[in-house]
Amino acid sequence: MKVHIDLDPAHEELEIVIRTKEMTEDVQHILKILEGGTIKQIVGIEDQQFYLLEFKEIYWFYSEGRKVFAQTTKGNLEVKHRLYELESALQREGFVRFSKSTIANIKHVKSFEMSFSGSMCAHFSNGMKEYVSRKYVPLIKEVLNIGG
Repeated sequence: MKVHIDLDPAHEELEIVIRTKEMTEDVQHILKILEGGTIKQIVGIEDQQFYLLEFKEIYWFYSEGRKVFAQTTKGNLEVKHRLYELESALQREGFVRFSKSTIANIKHVKSFEMSFSGSMCAHFSNGMKEYVSRKYVPLIKEVLNIGG
């Protein structure tokens, strides 16, 4: 495989061209990366120990102060990604925005409970709960394919 990079101030925008004889697994892999699925593994940090996390181990991500944390099967761990990066990269893995400060793994939600205020309460498989703000309730309903 050859890679050519043409840096020129005259270029208005990024352009990627793939030239190949046929569609191969390598080309499909490159396309998947370009589509935004670049985060393949999450590293959680606690007390100077680093944990390699699989997506299925993560219940939700949340921001607190200027840091981002993951609530996981291994406990509460700091991660070095921004929430917006996690949201776009992990959407295909079942992660959905719950609020301005929370992105949750919908695969770990056992049930949702509507409240009178228009928000939702998500009950997770680990017994914990997290709230969905009113702004993101329509998104959750769309993901769950429920109307109203």
